[in-house]
Amino acid sequence: MSNETSCIGREDGEALSASSPRPSVTKITIRPISLGSRGQNYSVSLDGAVIIASSRNPTGDACRHLVASGRSGQLEVWDDARPHPRFVIPDIVKAAAITVSESERHGPRFTVYKALPQFTKGASNV
Repeated sequence: MSNETSCIGREDGEALSASSPRPSVTKITIRPISLGSRGQNYSVSLDGAVIIASSRNPTGDACRHLVASGRSGQLEVWDDARPHPRFVIPDIVKAAAITVSESERHGPRFTVYKALPQFTKGASNV
């Protein structure tokens, strides 16, 4: 005899009841826009509106933009070619805290994101 319930699973293996709030899911679409000397540039759209016009790190920049606008939860990254997400970010807030770093001395790697002073709120334009 099977024991079926109307529960959805959690990452830790526990079951959520049907009345438990589901984690929020945000869906963005990334589109290649140009190939620059430092790599591919992408635009990022949310609900059909462009939120980032040009980025070489569209997912990380989108996560930081979404966190700044008060969003959290899971992120699905879509493109125009696939009938499914390219990939899923389980936690927008955690992903916003990292970036990809690359130099002549080392290849791409994840590092802690540090905003440049000229791009932070309240920075003076001297």
